[in-house]
Amino acid sequence: MRPIRLRFAGLRSYRSETVVDFDRLDLFAVIGDTGAGKSTLIEALCLALYARKSWKGGAASLNDLITDGVTTMRVELTFTAGGHEWVVTRARHRNASAPIDKLVSPTGGLGADGARSVTERVVEVIGLTYDQFIQAVVLPQGRFDALLAATEKERNDILTSILDLGDVAETQRRAKSLREEWEPYATAWTVERRRYPDDPAAELQRAVDRAGAASALDERLAAAAAELAALLARTEEAAGRHGALQAALRAVPRAPADAAGRLRRLAQARAELDAAEVAASTALAEARREALKIAERRRVVARGDATRDDLMAAASRIRTVIDELPAAEADLAAEGERHAMLAATAIDTTEPPQLATAAEAAASAERVVGEAELAARAADQAASAADRLVEQLEAARVEVLALDREVAALNDRLEAGAAKIRDAEASLGDAGRRRDVALEAEHDALRADAAATAAAGCAPGAPCPICDRSLPDTFVPPHPTEGVAAARDRRAAVERELSQAAEALKELRDHRSKLDGERDATMARRAERASALACLLDEAAGAGLALLPGADPGSGADPGSGADPGPGSAPGADPGSSSGQVSDAWVGDVRVGGGAPRDASAGPFVAADALAAVARRSDASRAALETARRAHQDALAALHRERASAQSETAMRQARLDDARSRLDQAITRRERLVGRLADLPEGWNGAPEPAALAVLLVDLDGAVEELRRLDVRDREVSQTAEAAGRELLELTRRSADEVERPAAQVLAEVEAHQRAVEGLGALVEARDEQPFRAAELPLRFAPASESRPPDGGAAGSVPPDVPVADAVTADAVTADAATLEDLAGRIAPVEDAAAAALARAASAAAQLDAVVAQSGVDRSALLDAHGCATPAELSERRGEARRDRAAADAAAGSARETIDVVAALDECLAVAAPFLANLRVLEVALRSQHFIAHLVDERERELLAEASRRLKAITDGRFGFVADFGIVDVRSGETRSPDSLSGGERFQSALALALALVEIASRGAGKLDAVFVDEGFGSLDHHALDVALTTLGTVAGGGKMVALISHLRPVAEFVDDVLLVTKDEMFGSRIERLDPDAREAMLADDIRSGLTG
Repeated sequence: MRPIRLRFAGLRSYRSETVVDFDRLDLFAVIGDTGAGKSTLIEALCLALYARKSWKGGAASLNDLITDGVTTMRVELTFTAGGHEWVVTRARHRNASAPIDKLVSPTGGLGADGARSVTERVVEVIGLTYDQFIQAVVLPQGRFDALLAATEKERNDILTSILDLGDVAETQRRAKSLREEWEPYATAWTVERRRYPDDPAAELQRAVDRAGAASALDERLAAAAAELAALLARTEEAAGRHGALQAALRAVPRAPADAAGRLRRLAQARAELDAAEVAASTALAEARREALKIAERRRVVARGDATRDDLMAAASRIRTVIDELPAAEADLAAEGERHAMLAATAIDTTEPPQLATAAEAAASAERVVGEAELAARAADQAASAADRLVEQLEAARVEVLALDREVAALNDRLEAGAAKIRDAEASLGDAGRRRDVALEAEHDALRADAAATAAAGCAPGAPCPICDRSLPDTFVPPHPTEGVAAARDRRAAVERELSQAAEALKELRDHRSKLDGERDATMARRAERASALACLLDEAAGAGLALLPGADPGSGADPGSGADPGPGSAPGADPGSSSGQVSDAWVGDVRVGGGAPRDASAGPFVAADALAAVARRSDASRAALETARRAHQDALAALHRERASAQSETAMRQARLDDARSRLDQAITRRERLVGRLADLPEGWNGAPEPAALAVLLVDLDGAVEELRRLDVRDREVSQTAEAAGRELLELTRRSADEVERPAAQVLAEVEAHQRAVEGLGALVEARDEQPFRAAELPLRFAPASESRPPDGGAAGSVPPDVPVADAVTADAVTADAATLEDLAGRIAPVEDAAAAALARAASAAAQLDAVVAQSGVDRSALLDAHGCATPAELSERRGEARRDRAAADAAAGSARETIDVVAALDECLAVAAPFLANLRVLEVALRSQHFIAHLVDERERELLAEASRRLKAITDGRFGFVADFGIVDVRSGETRSPDSLSGGERFQSALALALALVEIASRGAGKLDAVFVDEGFGSLDHHALDVALTTLGTVAGGGKMVALISHLRPVAEFVDDVLLVTKDEMFGSRIERLDPDAREAMLADDIRSGLTG
């Protein structure tokens, strides 16, 4: 299996769609920071192929793989396997939507649909289960040693699947299954063949001849029946048309009498009515023009759209304002003067001198209190710090002494363990040498026995089980030896001894490493605590504390008795003083100050006099603070009394000012209300709120009201005149409709009825002769009088005189004016003549149809006589007999053909089945033994171990190799170790070597393993080991094999040309970018620069 393209979206940190093209990639690296999303590539492979996660518990729900904030996760993998290209697609949704699982093959492979079916088909195609895939193809982060730690059965299953060794057993089982499946069919085909004659061809030929004769007769009779049916149809059609034409001729009404004269009389009446309408229209237009002049004068007088009532109301409001405005303005002036006087008095805000004196005294007392509080707080903090510092010093001294005792005890235990390790190393060397001797003996026995195992059951001329060539006639199978089992037992016993010795040495070394770690940790804690003790002593010196080492607990000396402080004190220092001189103090290898060192086992530190002085300073500060607070309270009380007196006087002045302001506001509101009544005067009548201007405006309003009254009287007179003219026009319109239009429409309706009846004959006659059959046409209805009048009152349009009556189109509507009626009266005669000619043609067509019906009867009789039939029913009966004969012949021929096809199919099946079953029986017997398959598996396992050992030695500079049962041997010491005893880096190197060897072994034959993915693990290697491992990987890639290296280490990119860089953005998620050579070099340069400047 080799991946071609991986496409996924909504998977873990990948929000948008990501495409990874593996085509033309052999050895490549996937580089990115920790957490960027590199391992998601392996996650996507496992999800696409097996619908499983790559970590433990991978069979659970896949919803936790969906990216946060995304509803759908989709993965699509294109890969090659088994000679076909495959595309597997899987999708999962957060909601209840159905999942998508689909496998298709563009090259014709059998696909699948549904989660379980797709996974089962994938296992068949690539030959690996999920667990085998994790062990052999991918080395996921944290599980790269899955193949190394697999059981013997798991490794054998992987080898059998990848190297196609299981195909032999599968072929034997398939051969037996096919034989048992097809033997019953072959027996049944033999029995069935005996039921049929040897050659049914004669019967088939006779049936074909009979069918041909019956078919020819049926064709002749069918032609006669078709011809007879056509004659009958023509007869019936002609008879039907003849009857319809006769009925239509009888239904044509008589032509109307004196239509032209009636239309001329109506035209005269219409001319008289038109003259009266013109006079009435002229009177109405004159009245409307007068009304427009009155309306325009009304707008000029009213200065806009205001009515006479609007102007009368405006005059009334102006009179009211003229009467009340002088009194309101006088009241406003008096209140304004009173308010200004009181406001001047209230503005005086000079503070009384008593209040200023009290405020200054209170501020001074407050400052004294603040200073006293700061001094008291500082004294309290100094006392607390001194007590806490003495306690911390004593605790640190005791802890340092305890750690010294722990270090001494651990040194004693390490000396005893070193002697035991030397003895165990000597025992391990002896066991390794014995093991090498046993391994060589076992290999010799295996080589001697391999040929006998492979040749078991072979004879001269048979194919060789190794190379498929024929064995020579002189071939004699070699006999197996009896020393293999004994050699294996000796080798196993020696390896057990070696393993026990290695395990014992490992335990001793692990114990020594544990003791070294404990001692280093204890010494680090001791150094840390000693440094902390030195810092505390420096802090005490800075705080002014003179620390004296106390007397030994057994000496009985009193640290506070004033005795000599000892050699550790500074020369001339006074133990009881608080001058801040610091005594010399040694704790282990840490010293503070100068002078002789002090033993860490000395008694506790003492600072009694310094602590007492600090306490006295704290008490004095508290007393001074209390005195300052009492003085501050007295000053505040005096200040409050002075402020209350000043506030009372200010409130009285403010109350008088507020009352004056209220009265002033009322005066202002009264005047504004009067002026506001002038705001809604009609447009064009606005004026200044002054009495003189308002008086002039009032005179203009009164004059306008009077003129508007006179205009209203004239407007009513003009409206009465227009109404009378309108009523006269309506009456003339009614008379035109009743006395002209309806009678004219009646005349034209009669003409139309006769014309349409004649035109209806055309459908019956035109089918006979090809000449068009249509009567002349006239417009037959009128538009309403209101629509037929042009705007200028003139006559409506009429039918153009140059259009012939026979070609006149029937318009939707024409006007019934005098000219139109005269024109129509002149066209009636040609219309009537055309209708008479059409009636004559219809009568002639009826006579012709009668002749057609008679001739059709003669032709039918002649046709029946020609075929020996008296009636059409007899002809139909003869045709039915011919069809029945043909059907019987066809049935006989079909039966003969089926017999021939069945016999041919049976003969073909038996010809294939007989040799096929014979070959299956031979193949089943030949592949029945399982010894050959087991031998091949053992050989391939030894080949795998040899290749893995060679690669592991190359990766580890010859230090480690593989031995039987996938153990790890230390080449230098000869020690065989379990993979579980290796360090992280050694275990990764071993797993990598085994995986590369598996790819190499698979590529030598028809194996299925074409790719390997290595996720992390490089971080456990040093620089040299990393160089060697990457160089080895480069020799494996190519030739159709692919090796992918996934790592957060940028130096991995130095060893490969193709680099995929994975980056992650908090907003858009992870993305993958394939770097070109310039981008790859730039990334490595940036990494080098960051390492130099970091």
